[in-house]
Amino acid sequence: MAPSARIFGFWWTLAGFAQRAGFGIGAAAGERVPEIPARDAVVRVDLQGVAEPLFAADRVAAEEMGQVQEENALRRRDVGILGRELHGAVERAQGTHQLERVGEDATRRLQAATQVAEEREVGTGVGGVGRDRALGERDAVLEQRARVVAARALGLPAHGKGLARQVGAGWDGAGARHTPERHPEGQRQDRDGAQHALPTIIGSRVDFLDRTAALPVRDGAGYGARMSDLFCEVASIDYPIIDADAHVNEPPDTWQTRVPARLRDRAPKVLRTEKGDVWSFDDGKRLRPLGLTATAGLSYLQFRAEGYRYEDIRPGSFDPKARLADLDADGIWAQVLYPSVTLAGARTYADDRELQLACVRAYNEWLVEFCAGGKGRLIGQTIIPTTTVADAVAELRWGLDHGMRGALIAAYPDGSYATPGPENDPFWDLAQESGTPLGVHIGSFTLAGLAPGKIEQSTVSFMAGAGASKAGAQTIPVVAELVFSGVPQRFPRLKFLLVEANIGWIPSVMEQLDDMFLRYRWFSGAVQHMQETPSRIFWRNFWSTFMVDTVGIELRHRMNGEHIMWSTDYPHTGSDWPNHRVTLERLFRGVPAAEVKQMLHGNCKALYGLDHIPDTLP
Repeated sequence: MAPSARIFGFWWTLAGFAQRAGFGIGAAAGERVPEIPARDAVVRVDLQGVAEPLFAADRVAAEEMGQVQEENALRRRDVGILGRELHGAVERAQGTHQLERVGEDATRRLQAATQVAEEREVGTGVGGVGRDRALGERDAVLEQRARVVAARALGLPAHGKGLARQVGAGWDGAGARHTPERHPEGQRQDRDGAQHALPTIIGSRVDFLDRTAALPVRDGAGYGARMSDLFCEVASIDYPIIDADAHVNEPPDTWQTRVPARLRDRAPKVLRTEKGDVWSFDDGKRLRPLGLTATAGLSYLQFRAEGYRYEDIRPGSFDPKARLADLDADGIWAQVLYPSVTLAGARTYADDRELQLACVRAYNEWLVEFCAGGKGRLIGQTIIPTTTVADAVAELRWGLDHGMRGALIAAYPDGSYATPGPENDPFWDLAQESGTPLGVHIGSFTLAGLAPGKIEQSTVSFMAGAGASKAGAQTIPVVAELVFSGVPQRFPRLKFLLVEANIGWIPSVMEQLDDMFLRYRWFSGAVQHMQETPSRIFWRNFWSTFMVDTVGIELRHRMNGEHIMWSTDYPHTGSDWPNHRVTLERLFRGVPAAEVKQMLHGNCKALYGLDHIPDTLP
């Protein structure tokens, strides 16, 4: 049998196991497949365990043949990636009735990967008896391991040399545990004498001769022991949900009633126009329409970049009592708050130091009052000015003295976007010692949001940029700059929070930054001040929020699970208010419930020190 056929047979072993458990994958024509509800099948495929013999055998093959190592690495990468996709898909799908569709799709992907591997094998020109012998040994190990995995998942003993001892006890028809006795190859025998077929490899597929062998029954021992640990529906959430990124729409009089009279002509104000309300900054130098920041409760067909008036948008944008009512309607207990019209940073107000500082303080004072009406459910953060490091330190300290839990930076404390020098250290030191998370929201650390005049948002180009920013396009350069800046090394307890960039990009970016560090650290001089890898620094010093990111959830095990937090983006266009319960079920179904609780509650509570929020609901 060709090596590729052996690989294909191995994957069909797993496919057959999935069919045995109720996936319906690869059933031959005329075969009877019982209707087993997905929730009655406890499926745990230890792909890592399956892969270990592959790695060991590949090393043997490489020693015998030399150049086959590269080919095997390519095959291992392709098939391994698809294997992980199957594992992730099964995990998400458990607890639903979508397993059959997911299984079929995963099988098609694995078939395609195997075909690619076979084509590479033909094209390498590497052959010989030694190569075939090494691959044969590897395939034998894989076949044996596949039988063990399938048998363990089904609660059946695996026969062959010593495999019964690896599998251990099985299940009888009543759901009780027992130790099966040895029986002729291909069968097992219960203590009551009943025989059940084992998976038998025939060619490149798996036949299960008896598709009615016992699984744990609903009332039997072990039923639901694993499925009960998975998140299935939002009704199971018995703890307060904390939204890690929500927004306010600053009321029209925020600055006109708070800044000194001599500055009010240039302070932010709302202009009433035929096209709706428009914010004017620094006496018209920048214009920002009320539009995409105020769409909560609207359908996609009602979204507009401009044309809204304050009297038409949800009062929860700026009134704390109305905000709490909107939270209750959506099943959210608390929200961490960010601004709307000044997400590009304090420079939006003005470059003039006096005007910028007055506007920063006016916003921060208003937000403190807004949160005071929130009964501990509205979490405020201080906007930091970009004038001088001393000004940044003073405002951060003011915010801490007035109960703010975090701070929002749109540039480095000295106001620059370049690599932060040691002159910024007093700010980092205060943030570290106070445990204050420093939020970096999309739209900050860039001059794009500070453009003069009105920013045109009703274009395809704007949509493209928005989509890229939600995938990390604006945030990745900031992260790369920070991890190599030396700041996290000098301040190892500093907390940076990446907001609204989602999380799916994190594993790939960390892999590439690590690779560049290992290759370039010597000639670049990085080795002189940086001993940790970028991924280690990110793991320790960075937190992230996400909204709709199914890819990120699949890859969550390749990032720090205690540093990722879900958010709503209320009342902006990313919000699904008032139906985030639907969003939560779609995102998290099949994910371990304990991990879901971390992302919805525990991580945010720990980051901001929100000890007043209860661990469970009444």
